Amino acid sequence: MKTNTQNLLQIIGSPFIEESRELPKVDLDELHEYSKQNRMPLLYLKSILELGVKDNYYEGSLKLRDQWSDIEKRIKKVTNILDLENVEYATFKSIKPYREVTVDIDLLIYDKYELTVSKLKEEGYILLEKGPLSSTFRDPEVRIDYDIYDEVGVSYIIYYDKDKVKQTICDKSLQSGELIKSLTPVNDLLAVIAHSVIKEQMYILAEYYSTLFFLKNMDNEQLDDFIEMAEKLKLKNAVQAHIGITHYMHNQIHGQTPDQLEKIVSVFGVNQFEIERLQKTGMNMPHKFNMRTLSKSFYEKMWEGKARRSYLSQFLHMLDPRFLADFIPKFLSHVQRKTY
Repeated sequence: MKTNTQNLLQIIGSPFIEESRELPKVDLDELHEYSKQNRMPLLYLKSILELGVKDNYYEGSLKLRDQWSDIEKRIKKVTNILDLENVEYATFKSIKPYREVTVDIDLLIYDKYELTVSKLKEEGYILLEKGPLSSTFRDPEVRIDYDIYDEVGVSYIIYYDKDKVKQTICDKSLQSGELIKSLTPVNDLLAVIAHSVIKEQMYILAEYYSTLFFLKNMDNEQLDDFIEMAEKLKLKNAVQAHIGITHYMHNQIHGQTPDQLEKIVSVFGVNQFEIERLQKTGMNMPHKFNMRTLSKSFYEKMWEGKARRSYLSQFLHMLDPRFLADFIPKFLSHVQRKTY
């Protein structure tokens, strides 16, 4: 009997393979819930509609597509505020390389961080939380959150050095044709991987498709840049774990792996321990990374100056009982959650 992951990936397919897809005899409602857990409901509904299923799903798909369009308008509205203040910024992780809704928008600020926070307050955005490295706002009109980063990290720990990717910020086109500033696809994918392994500490199927669609559009030069930047950003262990799982699942579902995945695996290898853990669960998702994998990823980051200094900052703040009392419950909740 096939698992939910197998059924879901067979229904959606792969951007690398042109194959006739068939709708398996499964509980489509159950798969719909599974797609929500893995943060890809629009991609799932789009796929089953293409396969001829319309009852009970067409209106849901239209609602998500309208929501997706509205999200893009909201992104442009916020970036217009930043542009008027001449803030140097880049969106990252937010606009996937395929059409999908999101609950939060990530903006990396290169200068004028405090001004950005102040200006968003003035414009009516609701400040939900201000942490050591970022601030979270809620849109005053719809339920969309904006994570505004001074540095990309969790608590005081910086896991993605924005300065190393600053020179590669590019224009990204929205559906409307309007442009916003974004990390390049190479660095955006690396941000997705770092966020998955180091911050969220789990792999979800939305990231499986983000990885495939990003890689599908990369040429050999971009793949070389990806490999070089993974080493420069001290993310080799994170890439090994994430790409290894992607490589394994694609081969299991489709009986082959794309050249792009093969090239990355030939350089970094795979995390066989995580793949064996994944096999035991029948590729059940989300997949939580083991402490061994997390330790290797955090240790590698110690060889990066900015990350190493942030580790020290985290340690010093944990000596403060008030900080510790607030940190521990959040940490335990983070570890115990089933998805994000």
